[in-house]
Amino acid sequence: MTMHLRGTVLPDGVERDVYVHDGRFTFEPPATEPVTLADRGWLVPGLVDCHAHLSLHSPAGDDAPPEERVLASARAQLDAGVLLLREPGSLDHASAGLTDRSGVPGIVTAGRFLAAPGRYFPGLGREVEPARLAVAVAEEAPA
Repeated sequence: MTMHLRGTVLPDGVERDVYVHDGRFTFEPPATEPVTLADRGWLVPGLVDCHAHLSLHSPAGDDAPPEERVLASARAQLDAGVLLLREPGSLDHASAGLTDRSGVPGIVTAGRFLAAPGRYFPGLGREVEPARLAVAVAEEAPA
């Protein structure tokens, strides 16, 4: 069976017809009559995890090096159908090394967790005095 969806395809914002055949998205109409599932709405080509922490509780194990932890987590996300993930904070900058790597979802990472001293989980955040927060944000932004 081929499924048909019509909607605004993100991230381009263009209204299109999309077909799902054999588990794959295509813009080519099928030879047989598809089943229309939606005729309006927003279409995203894959799942999006908008709050992931790749270094935390990774399939590679907590003792694995940061690069191995984030890679194993990213591959597990891809295996689950996630094609884009957003990491709002991390223990380190290891996820930034995956942003252009094939075989993993697209990754948008915000760098390290920033927190006032004693105000976050011990050892997880970069502790920053409130007066230095703007400087710390500027330091993390390029990461």
